Amino acid sequence: MNRQPAQEEAPQRVPPEVPINIEDPAEAQAFINERLAAGEWPVMTMPVDFYEDNMANGIPPLTKFDKLTKRGYSVTAATIGRQPFTPPDEQRVICRINPKGLRIVPRATGADKAFHGVVAIMDPIPTENIVAMGVSSPIEEVSKK
Repeated sequence: MNRQPAQEEAPQRVPPEVPINIEDPAEAQAFINERLAAGEWPVMTMPVDFYEDNMANGIPPLTKFDKLTKRGYSVTAATIGRQPFTPPDEQRVICRINPKGLRIVPRATGADKAFHGVVAIMDPIPTENIVAMGVSSPIEEVSKK
């Protein structure tokens, strides 16, 4: 079965990139909660080669290793309030993630280890929560229902 990403009806366009820089974790979580309450869904991308398997089986959190605490943890990264990860030399499937039933928390990134719009999805993402928007190159549409 060869499933192609379906185009969804006219997602909202993202305004010009406005940098998100929130140092306080509680403020970052409030930012995420406000976006979710307004109907925005996190957006993630995946290599085209992973699409069919992820649509058949869902997306398990990837195991990462924290060098500071020396502990492993599982997480899937996505973005909210900003453009998703789309490398210029790779086609990726762009997906909105329905947040229903998922724990979504801020992820500190960058040299300043602040929240810049990257979220961690702490749970496995079931197939029914994944809505493919299309294939990148370049992306101008994002996560508004």
